[in-house]
Parts: sequence; structure tokens; C-alpha cells
Amino acid sequence: MRRCKRAVLVAVAGLLTSLCGCAAIIEITPVPTLTPMPPFPTPVPTTTPVPTLTPLPDTALLLMQVTDKYNWFDMTTFYGCSSTGVGTGSVGCGMLSWELSTGATAGSSAFSFLQGLNGPAYALSTGRNSQSIDWSKRIILVLRFAVSNSTTNGVYRWYVGKHWLDDAGIPNKKGVGIQIDNLALKGLAHDGTTLTTVALATLTGSLQTYTVMIDSDGLGNVRWYLSQGNSYGAALGTTAGGPKTLGSLGHNTISSEVLNGADAAVYKVDFSHLSGVVVQ
Repeated sequence: MRRCKRAVLVAVAGLLTSLCGCAAIIEITPVPTLTPMPPFPTPVPTTTPVPTLTPLPDTALLLMQVTDKYNWFDMTTFYGCSSTGVGTGSVGCGMLSWELSTGATAGSSAFSFLQGLNGPAYALSTGRNSQSIDWSKRIILVLRFAVSNSTTNGVYRWYVGKHWLDDAGIPNKKGVGIQIDNLALKGLAHDGTTLTTVALATLTGSLQTYTVMIDSDGLGNVRWYLSQGNSYGAALGTTAGGPKTLGSLGHNTISSEVLNGADAAVYKVDFSHLSGVVVQ
């Protein structure tokens, strides 16, 4: 190959000499030398520093902080209830049962409250006074019940805020609760001046078990939730007319009552569970 290139160059030089009568000088530009590419840098692995974890506080201290912030209670035993009856009204208390019945005589009623804490009554106290409820705290209550028998004019009430000397009747002091007119479920909230009644739902009766959650936020707002399983969903009713200041002395019992009005028939409600929390 190199000989062929040299022969071509000699021929071209001879042709130019014969044409112009002089020797031709051919300049050959050398091929430039290529600079090799620098090698790719070797990747240096980066290490993300492990964050410093803040150690958890002592378990006992953490538990004490939680229990001091949230005052929990849970009840499934109702042996300590106190009761009064009118006519054929009666109350039965025991394990998983707090049952009130009017009996079959018209105009009968039964009233009961839970005792055994804070003196003569099982009461809800949030620390200001052992016989008062501080409604400026957020208080959440959960109660489970079943309407065994209902009557046209029958009324059942469950209320937190009555006095242990009260009888069956419309609440007139600060508190929250529920009322069942025949099978119409309603929410009750009293701000110390006015009782507010909120329509919630219609129950089916026939020993169907229901769970109601009442949320009093400490600012006068009260919400009621209803569940027949494990889910409450949205609030069925709400009011801004709830309690938000310290309750009256002695008006801190958890009470239950039933009345059949003019009906010569049995109105019976069985209450089976109570739990709640007070946010300090």
C-alpha cells in the first residue's frame, strides 16, 4: 500500500515537471496526534450519617404523664347502683347489666344512679372538687344499651350531671346525656340555663344493642355518635349549647331513669357498658 502511494506521488511530480519545466515540491501535512481521553474518575461511595435518636423517657414516667393527662374509666359491673321506683318501677344491677323497667302500671317510673366513688355516688370528677364536674375539660363518654320494651309515651334518660337526691325528670343542671322517647333517640345538653334536645336517630328496639359516644369539648360544643358495630361514622347531631364551666356541687352522678307515662305497659332499657376519658 505504501509503495502504491509513493508511485502515485512520483507520477504526479513528473507530470508537473513536464508541464511547467520545474521540479514540484509537494508539502504533506502530518496527521495530528490525538490526545487520549482522561480516564473516568472512580466513583467515591457516599455514606449517609445515621441520625442520632433521642432516647425515650423512662417507661414509668411516660405512663404517669399519660395517665395524668387522660383520666380514663371503664365500667361493666353495676352492683353499686342506688335506685328509687314509683308504681311498678324497678331497677336491677349486676354484671354487664343496669336494667330499668316501669312495669305494666301506668304512671310508673324508676330512677337510679351509680355509687361507690366520691362519697355517696359514683360520680365523674375532674379534679377541681370531688363533688363537681369541670365541664371546661374535654369529656368523652361511651355507653352501650338495648331497648327491651318500648311504649308510645315511654321516656328513657341517661344523664351525667344530676344530683343523687334527684328523681326521674327533665334535667335542670349542667350536663350531657341521651333521651329515648319510645324509640326516638335524642341528645341532651344543658349549659346551666337551658336544656337543648337534639334529634339523632330512630332505634329499632327488639333487644338491638346500640353504642352512643358523647363528646363534650369543654367549650360548650357537644356531639353525639351512634354505632351498631365498630364504626361511628359522622356525628348524628351537635349543639353549641352544652356545659363549659364548673358544675354545681353534688351534680356529678351518672344516672339512668325510665317512665311509661300514661301507658299501662312495660318500658324497659338495659344498660351494659360505660367508658370514657377526661382530658386534663
